[in-house]
Amino acid sequence: MVFCGDAIAAALALMALVAMSPAAGQSAEILMLWPLLFSVMFFLCGLYPGVALNPVEEIRKVVTGAAAACLLTALWTQHALPFAAIGLAGLTGALLTILSREFLRSVLYGRPWWGVPTVIIGETSSTRRVAQTLHKHKGLGLRIVGTLRRDGHYDSAIDTAPTLGGFDMTSSLASTHGVRCAILALAGLPQYQIRDIIQGCSEEYERVLVIPDGDATANVWVDARDIGGVLGLELRHSALKRSRNILKRTTDIVLGSAVLLASLPLLTVIWIVVRLTSRGPALYRGRRIGMNGKPFLIYKFRSMVIDADRRLNDYLAAHPEALVEWARDHKLRNDPRITPAGRFLRKTSLDELPQVWNIIKGDMSFIGPRPIVDEEISRYRDNFLLYKTVRPGLTGLWQISGRSDTSYEQRVKYDEYYVRNWSIWLDLYILGKTAHVVLARRGAY
Repeated sequence: MVFCGDAIAAALALMALVAMSPAAGQSAEILMLWPLLFSVMFFLCGLYPGVALNPVEEIRKVVTGAAAACLLTALWTQHALPFAAIGLAGLTGALLTILSREFLRSVLYGRPWWGVPTVIIGETSSTRRVAQTLHKHKGLGLRIVGTLRRDGHYDSAIDTAPTLGGFDMTSSLASTHGVRCAILALAGLPQYQIRDIIQGCSEEYERVLVIPDGDATANVWVDARDIGGVLGLELRHSALKRSRNILKRTTDIVLGSAVLLASLPLLTVIWIVVRLTSRGPALYRGRRIGMNGKPFLIYKFRSMVIDADRRLNDYLAAHPEALVEWARDHKLRNDPRITPAGRFLRKTSLDELPQVWNIIKGDMSFIGPRPIVDEEISRYRDNFLLYKTVRPGLTGLWQISGRSDTSYEQRVKYDEYYVRNWSIWLDLYILGKTAHVVLARRGAY
C-alpha cells in the first residue's frame, strides 16, 4: 500500500514537471524514467517496507531519495529540461510522498491486518512498556501478536498483547504464527540466556530489534559504533555542533523577517481588537529563561486581564481543588484571567505571533524547547543544563505532542529529546505537525 502511494505521488510530480516543461511530456524516455528512478532511490534509501521507521528519519530519506532521482534525471537528459523545473517537481514529489504516507497510516493502522506481525520477548515490566508504546504508535507498522515471557504465564496487564508462552517458543513462533519481527526487551536476564535468545531469533525472524537495558538511552537516538570489535552507543548532542547552530540561526533570521513583513496587517488588526475589547496594553512582556540561562523579555498579545495576579490568587483561594492543577502544570484549563478575545487568540496561537520579533532578535528560535520562567527551573533538575544550551522555541515537540494536555515530566523529556537529536529534518517534521495541531486547536487553553 505504501509503495502504491509513493507511485501515485511520483506520477503527480511527473505531471507537475510536464506542466512546467512541456518537452518532458513529449519524451517517452522521461515518462518511463521518472517514476522508476523514484522507486529505485526510495528503495536504496531504505523506505521499504517502511516498518519501525521514525517519522523524522522518513522525511530525511524521502527528501534524499527525491533529490537523487532529480539529479539522475538531469544527468540523463543532459540539460534538455530546465534544472529548476526538475527540482520543483522533485520537491513536489517528496512533499506528496510524505503526505500520502501519513494519510495511509492514519487510514490503515486501525485495521487488524495492518503492519508486520511482531512478538515481544522479555521480562514482564519490559514487555508491558514496549507493548503499550507500540499500541500507542501503531503508525510504526509493528502489529503485536503477543509476548513471550520467562515464566510463560498470562499477564492481564498487557491487554493489547496476550502472552503466548515462554522463551522455549522463541524459535517455533515464526512458523506457527507467521511472525516476521521480534523485539527483545531482555533487561534483567542472565547473559547466557540473552545470548541464546538473540542467537535463536537471528535465525528465525526477518528483523530483530533489541531494546537497550535501563532508561538512560530509552528516549535518545543513538548511533552504533564499532570500537575494536566492541559495540558502543554514541549519544548525540546535536545542538552543540557549530555548523548546525549557524544554519539554524540563519534560517530563523531569513524566515522570521519574511513572516514579520507578511503578517504586519494581521498584527495590526489583532492589536486593535485587544485594545478595544479590554483595558490595558495590547502587548504583554514576560520574563523568560533563554540560551545560556540569560533572561529575556518575551512578547505576546495580551490574553489576560491587567490584574491577572490578583484574579489568580482570589480564584485559587476560592477553589482549593485548582491548586493541584496549578502546582502540577503551572496552567489552568478554566483560567479566570483570560479575556474573551484572549481565549480565541490562545486557541489559534495568534497570541504568540509577536514572538517572531524575539526570533529575529536572537532571544528565541522558531523551533526549540518551551520558554520557561524562573520558578520552573527546579522542575527541570539536571536537564536544565541541557535546556539552556539552545534557544527556546515558538513551537516544539511539546506543542505537537499534546501541548497543555501533557504532564510536566513529559514536557521536560520532549525538551531533552529535541536538544540531543536536533536536525533540519526534525525541525521540518515539527513545523508540519505544528500546522496540523494549530488548525485542530488541540491542547490549547
